[in-house]
Amino acid sequence: MLNSTGANNTATGVGALVHNGTGSHNTANGAFALFANTMGSFNTATGDNALFSNTIGTENTAYGTSAIGANTEGSFNTAIGVGALNMNTTGASNTALGKVPGLVSRAMAMSVSGHWSSALLA
Repeated sequence: MLNSTGANNTATGVGALVHNGTGSHNTANGAFALFANTMGSFNTATGDNALFSNTIGTENTAYGTSAIGANTEGSFNTAIGVGALNMNTTGASNTALGKVPGLVSRAMAMSVSGHWSSALLA
Protein backbone atom coordinates (compact mmCIF):
# COMPACT_ATOMS: atom_id res chain seq x y z
CA MET A 1 0.00 0.00 0.00
CA LEU A 2 1.40 3.42 -0.98
CA ASN A 3 -0.53 5.06 1.83
CA SER A 4 0.78 8.55 2.67
CA THR A 5 -1.67 10.12 5.13
CA GLY A 6 -4.72 7.85 4.95
CA ALA A 7 -5.80 6.26 8.23
CA ASN A 8 -7.85 3.31 9.44
CA ASN A 9 -7.67 1.31 6.20
CA THR A 10 -7.74 -2.48 5.89
CA ALA A 11 -6.50 -4.35 2.82
CA THR A 12 -6.41 -8.10 2.25
CA GLY A 13 -5.35 -9.58 -1.09
CA VAL A 14 -2.72 -8.91 -3.71
CA GLY A 15 -2.99 -5.35 -5.05
CA ALA A 16 -5.81 -4.43 -2.67
CA LEU A 17 -5.88 -0.69 -1.92
CA VAL A 18 -2.33 -0.51 -3.29
CA HIS A 19 -2.48 3.09 -4.61
CA ASN A 20 -4.18 4.66 -1.61
CA GLY A 21 -2.72 8.03 -0.70
CA THR A 22 -5.01 10.04 1.54
CA GLY A 23 -8.17 7.91 1.59
CA SER A 24 -9.28 6.81 5.06
CA HIS A 25 -11.65 4.28 6.60
CA ASN A 26 -11.59 1.97 3.56
CA THR A 27 -11.88 -1.81 3.58
CA ALA A 28 -10.64 -3.84 0.61
CA ASN A 29 -10.88 -7.63 0.62
CA GLY A 30 -9.89 -9.50 -2.53
CA ALA A 31 -7.28 -9.28 -5.25
CA PHE A 32 -7.11 -5.72 -6.61
CA ALA A 33 -10.11 -4.52 -4.58
CA LEU A 34 -10.01 -0.69 -4.44
CA PHE A 35 -6.82 -0.97 -6.51
CA ALA A 36 -6.74 2.61 -7.90
CA ASN A 37 -8.15 4.38 -4.84
CA THR A 38 -6.14 7.49 -4.03
CA MET A 39 -8.41 9.82 -2.02
CA GLY A 40 -11.73 8.00 -1.68
CA SER A 41 -12.86 7.31 1.89
CA PHE A 42 -15.42 5.17 3.72
CA ASN A 43 -15.53 2.59 0.89
CA THR A 44 -16.00 -1.16 1.31
CA ALA A 45 -14.97 -3.52 -1.50
CA THR A 46 -15.23 -7.28 -1.15
CA GLY A 47 -14.35 -9.47 -4.12
CA ASP A 48 -11.64 -9.56 -6.76
CA ASN A 49 -11.56 -6.24 -8.67
CA ALA A 50 -14.42 -4.76 -6.63
CA LEU A 51 -14.27 -0.94 -6.90
CA PHE A 52 -11.10 -1.52 -8.96
CA SER A 53 -10.97 1.91 -10.67
CA ASN A 54 -12.29 4.02 -7.80
CA THR A 55 -10.05 7.02 -7.20
CA ILE A 56 -12.02 9.67 -5.28
CA GLY A 57 -15.48 8.12 -4.85
CA THR A 58 -16.67 7.93 -1.25
CA GLU A 59 -19.06 5.81 0.77
CA ASN A 60 -19.46 3.05 -1.84
CA THR A 61 -20.18 -0.58 -0.99
CA ALA A 62 -19.29 -3.27 -3.52
CA TYR A 63 -19.72 -6.96 -2.80
CA GLY A 64 -18.85 -9.36 -5.62
CA THR A 65 -16.19 -9.78 -8.28
CA SER A 66 -15.93 -6.58 -10.36
CA ALA A 67 -18.87 -4.94 -8.56
CA ILE A 68 -18.75 -1.19 -9.32
CA GLY A 69 -15.43 -1.99 -11.02
CA ALA A 70 -15.22 1.02 -13.38
CA ASN A 71 -16.26 3.60 -10.79
CA THR A 72 -13.84 6.52 -10.59
CA GLU A 73 -15.62 9.23 -8.63
CA GLY A 74 -19.21 8.11 -8.06
CA SER A 75 -20.29 8.08 -4.42
CA PHE A 76 -22.96 6.53 -2.19
CA ASN A 77 -23.41 3.49 -4.48
CA THR A 78 -24.22 -0.04 -3.35
CA ALA A 79 -23.75 -3.09 -5.57
CA ILE A 80 -24.13 -6.72 -4.56
CA GLY A 81 -23.39 -9.44 -7.10
CA VAL A 82 -20.78 -10.35 -9.67
CA GLY A 83 -20.39 -7.36 -12.01
CA ALA A 84 -23.28 -5.42 -10.46
CA LEU A 85 -23.12 -1.74 -11.43
CA ASN A 86 -19.81 -2.56 -13.09
CA MET A 87 -19.75 0.23 -15.71
CA ASN A 88 -20.76 3.03 -13.35
CA THR A 89 -18.07 5.71 -13.44
CA THR A 90 -19.52 8.88 -11.90
CA GLY A 91 -23.09 7.99 -10.96
CA ALA A 92 -24.14 8.49 -7.36
CA SER A 93 -26.65 7.01 -4.91
CA ASN A 94 -27.39 3.91 -7.02
CA THR A 95 -28.27 0.43 -5.78
CA ALA A 96 -27.89 -2.77 -7.83
CA LEU A 97 -28.49 -6.35 -6.68
CA GLY A 98 -27.79 -9.39 -8.85
CA LYS A 99 -25.03 -10.84 -10.96
CA VAL A 100 -24.14 -9.98 -14.53
CA PRO A 101 -23.39 -13.05 -16.66
CA GLY A 102 -20.79 -12.36 -19.35
CA LEU A 103 -21.30 -9.06 -21.15
CA VAL A 104 -25.07 -8.94 -20.79
CA SER A 105 -26.34 -5.65 -19.36
CA ARG A 106 -28.11 -6.70 -16.18
CA ALA A 107 -28.43 -5.27 -12.68
CA MET A 108 -27.45 -1.85 -14.05
CA ALA A 109 -24.08 -3.12 -15.24
CA MET A 110 -24.06 -0.56 -18.06
CA SER A 111 -25.21 2.48 -16.07
CA VAL A 112 -22.38 4.99 -16.44
CA SER A 113 -23.47 8.18 -14.72
CA GLY A 114 -27.03 7.69 -13.47
CA HIS A 115 -28.16 8.96 -10.11
CA TRP A 116 -30.69 7.67 -7.57
CA SER A 117 -31.42 4.46 -9.51
CA SER A 118 -32.16 0.95 -8.26
CA ALA A 119 -32.13 -2.42 -10.01
CA LEU A 120 -32.84 -5.92 -8.82
CA LEU A 121 -32.04 -8.98 -10.90
CA ALA A 122 -33.73 -12.07 -9.53
